[in-house]
Amino acid sequence: MFTKNHLYFVLAIALVLRVITLGSYATWDDEKVSIAEANGISNFQFVPKIIFTNNQIKEHNTIKNVIFSNVQDDGGNGILYAISLHYWSCLFGNTDFFVRLFSVLLGVLLIWLIYLLSNEMFSNKSLSILISGLAAIHPQLITYAQEARAYSLALVLTISATLTLLKIIKENNFNVKHLIIYALFSAAAILSHYSTVYIFIAHFFILVFLTKINFKNWVKLIGSGLIAVLIVILWFYKFGFSGLDIIAKRNQHYSELALTNPTNPFYMKTGIYSIAAGWMQTILVFSGNTLMNLGWRILFIMPLLIIPMVIIIKGLKCSTQHSSIALKTIFILTISSLVYATIMSLIAGHIIPFQQSYAIFSTPYFIMLLGVSIFWLFHSSNNSNRYGTNVFIFSQLAIMTFSFITIYFGFDSHTKVGNNYEALSAKISELTTSENLDLTIVYKEAKIAIEINKYLDKNLGNVKQVIDSTGTNPQLYLQFTNGRKQTLMLE
Repeated sequence: MFTKNHLYFVLAIALVLRVITLGSYATWDDEKVSIAEANGISNFQFVPKIIFTNNQIKEHNTIKNVIFSNVQDDGGNGILYAISLHYWSCLFGNTDFFVRLFSVLLGVLLIWLIYLLSNEMFSNKSLSILISGLAAIHPQLITYAQEARAYSLALVLTISATLTLLKIIKENNFNVKHLIIYALFSAAAILSHYSTVYIFIAHFFILVFLTKINFKNWVKLIGSGLIAVLIVILWFYKFGFSGLDIIAKRNQHYSELALTNPTNPFYMKTGIYSIAAGWMQTILVFSGNTLMNLGWRILFIMPLLIIPMVIIIKGLKCSTQHSSIALKTIFILTISSLVYATIMSLIAGHIIPFQQSYAIFSTPYFIMLLGVSIFWLFHSSNNSNRYGTNVFIFSQLAIMTFSFITIYFGFDSHTKVGNNYEALSAKISELTTSENLDLTIVYKEAKIAIEINKYLDKNLGNVKQVIDSTGTNPQLYLQFTNGRKQTLMLE
């Protein structure tokens, strides 16, 4: 049905869909945090009235300060991504396009890995290409491949770990090399995002309930797990525990907000209704339905879940030769994020753990389940109502397509606006050159200084800068040595 050329086409489509509008809108708040961490800026001391330069900030851009910034701003979560983005931005700079391009490339690599994992599970190249095609157009995978955040890296590492583990089990090859590779992928994934831990808990349940492993190989697997745990513990011992304290304090703040304003959709108080809504929202997103980003209430969108559920149920019924172990593996990996979010919400007292971003590590497995079902429906002689089935499949693909198209118009999880800071940095460079005068860049707040210095031309490395929050000064202006002041508008 499909050939290897179709896989190359899918990868090309995935790249195009992830590059569209990539640099045409500003980084949003969390992306700003990631870029500041990667440049060590968060740990730079912007002392009011004390003059500093861009060169001093760049001298501050060391791995040590990247780590400190990450702990301070993200509680130590995503440290491997912060370090990776540090080296990436040293090569390509901090423009919106290039800081996101790192995630784009990882997002395309993810599609290829999903193909490999599907082929490992089902030994069917046509089916695997179909699944990778669904992943290429999946709105959630596109959204997070366009963000300068840790999700694409963590996804690549979790899928790589799952693929490695399944190869070990399928080939019964428990040699030290493969087990160490699995351990390294596992540790790297957790250090890319702490929430990936539920995938590895799922791995444990898969090993216990779906495989028959002798005692000797269990010892080897436990040893592999201990290597991963040791690497993570070393991080926590050195830096991570202080980060966990920061996360705990923020969680306490959200818990207090949930008590004072229990109906707020972001930090709604944990209850039967809010958990049920969290499950429904997560499964909708798994199925490629992101219509809630258009402002539609989940209650009104929820009936659309009938479409992927009918496809999956009919698909499972049609097949007489599927691998029950493969399907159970996919199911455990999919459900793991929902169970994890439920437990964390009950502990925290709010439903922030049900945020789309935290569930993304299970998304590829639901896509695999959906792809397998569609494939079997097309190839089964047991499908008595092909017309009705085709309507459901067409409707599912239409919803996914519409959902990802809305991303480019700003209707995803974050508002898209132009990057004024990048333009202002260019304006400062232009004025400095045309005026041929010494000047000082004056900021009202340190956060403005952080944004401007991400994009400031290297030729302005020694231009004096200062934070002055006193009086009625504008948020950003240039003070020339001849006494003239020029205000630059942020909006």
